[in-house]
Amino acid sequence: MIDVAPLVGPKHARSWLVVAMIVLALPSSSTATVPADLCTGNPCVVSGAHTVDPDSNLDFGSGTDLVFASNAVVSTSGVRLTARSITMQSGARISGDGTSCGDTELVATGGDVTMQGTGGSAARIQSTGGCPGTLTFDATGNVTIGNVNLHGTGYGQYNFGGTIFALAEGSITTTGTLKTDADGTFGASGQITLEGRTGVVVNGPIDGGSPYEGSHLAFTSFEGDIVINGDVDTSAGLEAAFNTFNASGSIVFAGRFLGLSKAGFGGYCGGGAFMSVEAGESVTLSGPMDLTSSGGSGCTGGHFFAQAGTTFTQLADGDFKSLGIGAYGSGGNFGVQAAGDVSLRDIDVGKDGFVDVATSGGAVQVLGLARGGASGIQGCDVFVAAAGKLDMRSTSGSFTSNSLVASESITIAGKVLSLSDNDLTLREGAPLITGQVLPPPSISTNPSLPDCRPGPSCTPGGSCGDGAVQCGEQCDDGAANGTPPSRCTATCTEIPPALRIPGGGTKPFDCPYEWSAELSTVAADGSGLPKIKQSCTDNDPACDFDPSVGRCRLHLWGCAAGADARLPCAATSVSAVQATAPKLTSSFPFEVAARQALDAALAAFAGGVVPGEVCSDRFDVDVAAGGRVLKLQTEAVNAGPKDIDKLELTCAP
Repeated sequence: MIDVAPLVGPKHARSWLVVAMIVLALPSSSTATVPADLCTGNPCVVSGAHTVDPDSNLDFGSGTDLVFASNAVVSTSGVRLTARSITMQSGARISGDGTSCGDTELVATGGDVTMQGTGGSAARIQSTGGCPGTLTFDATGNVTIGNVNLHGTGYGQYNFGGTIFALAEGSITTTGTLKTDADGTFGASGQITLEGRTGVVVNGPIDGGSPYEGSHLAFTSFEGDIVINGDVDTSAGLEAAFNTFNASGSIVFAGRFLGLSKAGFGGYCGGGAFMSVEAGESVTLSGPMDLTSSGGSGCTGGHFFAQAGTTFTQLADGDFKSLGIGAYGSGGNFGVQAAGDVSLRDIDVGKDGFVDVATSGGAVQVLGLARGGASGIQGCDVFVAAAGKLDMRSTSGSFTSNSLVASESITIAGKVLSLSDNDLTLREGAPLITGQVLPPPSISTNPSLPDCRPGPSCTPGGSCGDGAVQCGEQCDDGAANGTPPSRCTATCTEIPPALRIPGGGTKPFDCPYEWSAELSTVAADGSGLPKIKQSCTDNDPACDFDPSVGRCRLHLWGCAAGADARLPCAATSVSAVQATAPKLTSSFPFEVAARQALDAALAAFAGGVVPGEVCSDRFDVDVAAGGRVLKLQTEAVNAGPKDIDKLELTCAP
C-alpha cells in the first residue's frame, strides 16, 4: 500500500479520504452475463444499476414476464432481451454507450413490449454518441414506446443518428419523444420504422432533423390505421427525408409535420421531404405540413402524394406548404388520388409548383386558397366554393394554367386565376360560374369522360302510366297518375306542392301570380307567410335534386289566377305573365339558364288565365353552393295593379 499522506500533505490526505468514502457509499453496478444476473422469478423484476456484457443475448424464457422497475438503470453496448412480455416502468432506463454501434433488442414472444409513462416521465432508452446503433422492438402483442434518444454526436462533422425499428402483431403506440437526429456539418439522422399490424399511433414528438440528412420514416399498418398526433421534424440542411405511410385503414396527420431543406452545404439546397401516403380508406390532413426548401440556390420544394381508397380531407388547420425559395428555386408538388370526395383548403406550392388532384368516384371541393404554377383537378364534380381560390399565377416564366375536368358538373363560386389558360372540360353540359375566372375560360365537352353515376336517370322507351319514369317524364305513378294523393298528372308531369310563396307584392293584389317550390324548410315572416328569400342545403334530398356537390337543383312552379285567404285576395283573371329577372344578357351562365327555364314555364299562361288557379309545368334551376343569389322576378297583368313577384334562392354548402 502507498501512503498518500506524505505525498500530498495532511490537508489533501483528508480530501482523499472523503472522496474514498463517497465512492464507497455510491450504489455499485453489477455485471450481467446471464438472465439471473439481472433478476429471478416470474415476474422477473430488474431493479437498481446493472451493466450488461457487450452483445449479450439474455433469454428469460417464453413463460417469463420481464419487468424493469422505476429505479432500474441498465447500461449496455449491445444486448438482446427476450421474454414473454417486457415492461419498463416509468423512470426505468436502458443506456447504450453510443460509440460502439451496439444494438439493443427487446423481444416479447407471447405478449407486449411496454415502456410506461408519458412525456418526460416515460421510461427511457438512450444511446448518444458517434454511433448510437439500432433499437429494435419485436412483439407478438402490442408495442408502446416511451422516450428514445439515439442522438448522433461526438465525431466532429460526421455523425449518424441511431435507427429505431418496431414490429408488432398488435398495435404500436408512442407516448414519449423519439430522437434520431445528429450533429455536425454532415450529420445524418437515423431511420424510424414502425410496423403495427392493427395500427400505428404516434402521440409524442419525433425529432429527426439533422444538418445534412433528415430521418426517413416508414410507418405501416397492415390491418388498421395510422394516426400521427405528435409533431414531427424530418428536416435537413441538404436532403430532407423520404417518408412512406401505408395503411389498410385510414391515415391521419394531426400534428405539425416539418420536412424542410435548408442550405447546409456550399450554399446549395437539396429538396424538401418526399411524402408517400397510401391508405385503403381515408386520408386526413388536420395539422400543418411544411416541405419548403430555402436558404440557398436551386432549392426545390418537397413532394406530397396521397392515395386514398375513400376520401381525402384537408381540414382548416391542415395547411400545406412546399416552396422553393431562392435563386433558381421551384415549388413542390401536391398530389392526391382518391376514390371518394376530396376537400382542399390552403395549399401553397410556390412558383412553378403543381397541384394535381383526381377522384374516380366523388367530388373535388376547393374551400381555401390553392397557390402555385399549375393545377390539374378532375372528379365527378369540381366545386370552387365562394371562399375558394385556385391562384396559379406563381411562376419563373410566363405560362401558368388551371385545368378542371368533371364528368358531371363544374361549379365556380370563388376564383380561378392563371396567367395563361383556364380550361374547363365536362362530359356534357356547361359549367356553373358565379365567381371569377381570369383569363376567361376555354370551355369544352369530352363525351369519352367516365360516367361517375352509370345508368340512365330515366328509362328509354315505354309510355306514361307504366310506373317507370321514361325519358321526358317528370314522374310516373302508374295507374295512380292523375288521382289523389299522387302528385303525378295523367301526362306524367309533376303537380306542385301545396306551398305558395306570394312574392312580396301588395297583399290585396298579390294573388295573380305566386311561386311554388320543393323546400325542406320554409322561411316565413312573423305572420307565417313564406318569405321571398328561401334556401336549400347542398345535397339535401328534400330540396336538392341534383347529386352533384357544389350546387343545388331546385324544383319550381309558377301558379296564376288563384285565391289566397292568407293575404287575403280573391282569384282574378290574368291576361299575361312575363319574366323580368334574371336578364338573358347576364354574364353568369346559370342566370341565363334559369331565365330560359322560367320563360318556358310561363308559356303556360300565354293566352291568359280565367279565375281559378292554373300552375305551370315544373321547371328546374341551379344555384351554386355558397355562391351568388339567384333572383327571379315576374310581372303579372290583370285588371288591377300589376303583380310583381320576386323569389331569391340560395344554396348553403
